[in-house]
Amino acid sequence: MGFTPTGRRRWYALILRGLVAVAAGIAAVTISAAVGKTLLVGYLVIDGLLAIMLAFTLSIPARSRLLFGADGVVDAVVALALVVWAPSTATLVVIVSNWAIATGVLEIGAAVLMPRVPALAWMIGAAGLLSCVAGIAALDWTDLSIVGILYVFGAYAVVVGGLFVTFGFMLLRAVRATDAARANTADRP
Repeated sequence: MGFTPTGRRRWYALILRGLVAVAAGIAAVTISAAVGKTLLVGYLVIDGLLAIMLAFTLSIPARSRLLFGADGVVDAVVALALVVWAPSTATLVVIVSNWAIATGVLEIGAAVLMPRVPALAWMIGAAGLLSCVAGIAALDWTDLSIVGILYVFGAYAVVVGGLFVTFGFMLLRAVRATDAARANTADRP
């Protein structure tokens, strides 16, 4: 089902990644702009670490794993840049927009290169497309304020988080079905 024997049960990383995204998306539009920026950095760090972890545990072609891992590295680099450097609102919009486009392209590339796991490819491709759309939309609005970027990020995070949670539960169901089938086969003489 797309996982190595030691990584088969890593469905929880997909669910965790999705829940973090949904929580960050909701909080981004309900909390102050300063807290929202901090939350964005936290989301980027957690999402990056989970993407890198999934790159090592998914049993998909090496090129897809490399792109998936690169997505995590881009998240970490952007988070570090936002912590070390306090950009103006206009620069923050450009940084977040370019991050969304870059991770979207990496996710679409990873999805195209993993034909063996069509459900995972579909989910990652959809997340990548949404990321590109959000990045292009935010980049197109040159007068977007910090609150505006938080709303774009919030909407994107809730939708993509929902995709990750949904696929995580689909994967859990598939793992349980496979385990049950193996148990039934092992019980036969």
